[in-house]
Amino acid sequence: MIDVLMSVLTFFVIMAMNMTGGVVPNLALPELATEGTNTDAATPSGSPPPELNVGLDAAGQIVFNGNVVDFATLEMEMTTFLATEPEGVVKVKADRNLKYQDIDSFLVQLAEVGGDRVLLVIQK
Repeated sequence: MIDVLMSVLTFFVIMAMNMTGGVVPNLALPELATEGTNTDAATPSGSPPPELNVGLDAAGQIVFNGNVVDFATLEMEMTTFLATEPEGVVKVKADRNLKYQDIDSFLVQLAEVGGDRVLLVIQK
């Protein structure tokens, strides 16, 4: 009987120790810059960056401005957009039925043109 009680007690002690993890005491979080300080580098600008929206339909075709285009056309449009908009980003929306491998290979191609300014949009 004592063995059973000790086992139950051990179980609850271990569970209690696991549930209390993740708390960091005495943590000072950074604050936003206030008036009188240089806020240019500390906070992003008030307006979102210009964006170029690109899509992949269920068949894996590239959709740009409502039309199906080839990659060469999209590459030309992206190069022009990113050259004229230094803060611009390219947002990619893909059909939820596409395989991730197809989306990934498309993102790799876009990253060769746009670098870190290519974003994948995910919605619930």
